[in-house]
Amino acid sequence: MGQTSRKWFGIVAGIACVLAVIFSVWQENPAPADYTFSNGTEIKSVDPAIVTGQPEGQIIRGIYEGLVGWNPKDLRPEPTSAAESWTISDDGRTYHFKIRDNAKWSNGEPVTAQDFEYSFRRFLDPMTGAEYVFLLKDVKNAVEYNELEYEPGSRVEVELPEPAADALPFGRGETLHGVLKSIEDGQPPVETDPDETGEGEGDEEESEEDAAPTLPVYTVTIDGVDRRFCSKPDNVIADVKQGASIEQAKQVLLDFDHVGIVAVDRRTLRIELNNPVPYFINLLGFYPLFPVNKKCVETHGYPAWTKPQNIVTNGCFILHSRKVRDRIRMVRNPHYWDQENVHLDTVDALAVESQTTELNLYLAGKIDYFRQVPATIIPDLLKQNRSDFNPQPFLSVYFYKINTTKPGLTDRRVRQALSLAIDRREIVEHVTRAGQIPALRYVPPGIADYEAAKQRMNIKEVELPRQAAIAKAKKLLTEAGFPDGKGIPQLVITYNTNDLHAQIAELIQAQLKENLGINVQLKNKEWGTYLADQRKGDYMIGRNGWIGDYVDPNTFLDLFVTDGPQNNTNWSNARYDEIVFGSSAVKLADDERAAVEQQVKEADGWSEGRHAELLRAAVDLERQRKRMRLFVEAEDLLIEEAPIIPLYYYVTQGMVRPYVKGFYQNIQDVHPYKGMRIDEDEKRRVFEAEELR
Repeated sequence: MGQTSRKWFGIVAGIACVLAVIFSVWQENPAPADYTFSNGTEIKSVDPAIVTGQPEGQIIRGIYEGLVGWNPKDLRPEPTSAAESWTISDDGRTYHFKIRDNAKWSNGEPVTAQDFEYSFRRFLDPMTGAEYVFLLKDVKNAVEYNELEYEPGSRVEVELPEPAADALPFGRGETLHGVLKSIEDGQPPVETDPDETGEGEGDEEESEEDAAPTLPVYTVTIDGVDRRFCSKPDNVIADVKQGASIEQAKQVLLDFDHVGIVAVDRRTLRIELNNPVPYFINLLGFYPLFPVNKKCVETHGYPAWTKPQNIVTNGCFILHSRKVRDRIRMVRNPHYWDQENVHLDTVDALAVESQTTELNLYLAGKIDYFRQVPATIIPDLLKQNRSDFNPQPFLSVYFYKINTTKPGLTDRRVRQALSLAIDRREIVEHVTRAGQIPALRYVPPGIADYEAAKQRMNIKEVELPRQAAIAKAKKLLTEAGFPDGKGIPQLVITYNTNDLHAQIAELIQAQLKENLGINVQLKNKEWGTYLADQRKGDYMIGRNGWIGDYVDPNTFLDLFVTDGPQNNTNWSNARYDEIVFGSSAVKLADDERAAVEQQVKEADGWSEGRHAELLRAAVDLERQRKRMRLFVEAEDLLIEEAPIIPLYYYVTQGMVRPYVKGFYQNIQDVHPYKGMRIDEDEKRRVFEAEELR
């Protein structure tokens, strides 16, 4: 028996053990789903506004849909979701979406433009805490609404803390509208006379941490009357004017009427941008921007509204059941508008973190698709030229994130040294082994405009010879005060539970010890805990992966702007922020525009009648080129400052059964369930050939 056969025999022999373990679970679900896949881990939530992970996205895309659909083959935006059409103004700043008349929620009620306005408002509400809130940064006044940016004279809305008597239990409080007159700094509470409390001299003074917080007091003119509000009036003593008491408010926001998201009527939604955004229409097919049902959310509250027995959604499936650490079952939504393109009645998503277990389930015919083959068997699969394993590049990067405030990591020279000491080629050749590309930069290949900009700027990813890289790393460590790694604080690499992440971390641990003399500790955590710790900054070096949300460098670079919800590295760079925040507002200087106009006049096919059309297209092209040049500059800053260590660019690593039709490889490895179907005849032939039941 050859080596390859022995490996496969070991894997198949393990199937019986795995099936014995899962049998008790499976007998609770005697009827298999039409389509079953492994989702890799337990999900955090199915609330589109608060999640960021790929496992969550796999479920949310099944039970919700947004304004725009993505073609499953090439992810082109198309009117196959809640909006049947849209128009864009000539200046590229105003969008009108027409909600289809037969779009319904899973309770049979119509989906309206007001549902989208409510959901975008909830997404932007600072109390929601949406980590993806920056997706709407180019919408008129969206940033101001989310970040409480206003000044005296601004129209504001004051949300009171308790819902009105006739409101839903978990709805917004009564909202008052008026004009902000002033914002006063709060004063600490009045000190109590020691004689009245029996306390005397010698008692310890109250520490700053124990002191009650001071909070601002807002004076708002409402219907001609000045009223004063604070989130906790009892914690504020602020020169109360005669007859001017302080009322409690949940929050004071910019009036949402000033935000560029408006339900014009039941079927028409208008979105206004500050500047033209080339990728904005694609963005609206991304799951954090999907709508939620207001009545459901405000009747049950979080997290109860996300429970299968309560949730109301608008996708082609509904959430039927969820068994923690087992599976989520989705069933066909009987009220979905496009029934003729939904061919599956049931879909199961299993929470399986072990890649070996996923493979065994696949080989046993218990799942139809999983995302990540164990690295140890990839060479064998490639040699066999199997039709169900076909790795393809996609728009994603695997990297380590560094908390730049942790001891030993505040100095960029240390971070650079760590990056230089890691042999990425060894990772992709000996651990991942599926054709991944070593990453010396951060933005993955595959974005045509960006690749062209790098070529014009002569930017190349050139890997230093290993000995030269190690020598440079040692020199940087010495300059930072840690010669041969001596004296550097204990470093810890944290990763979420996954066989591949563990193998990569172990290899990097060995490389840093051998090349720099640094002892690194490893910690693995389950997905939910891992995400929570990352958000809190409770890590030193953390494993991360990022799949582009849309095909533009912005989807990668905007993660690391100062105080961004995804930027828990605590790294900040003013020039970087300037580029990324201004990426959509890039304009041509007068001389640049004049040069473009001259080129247009000299081009073939120019005519007076087509001048405006040709000039607009040429200016848009030059603006895009300028954007890409600026993005290259921003990426250079990120690599130089090293708050992250890029390791490799992904390739797809999943296996999918050939009888699953309507499943397409694409640059984001996204596979919509609508249009997917099972060829039962082919499935029967496959199972008979593999002697499966």
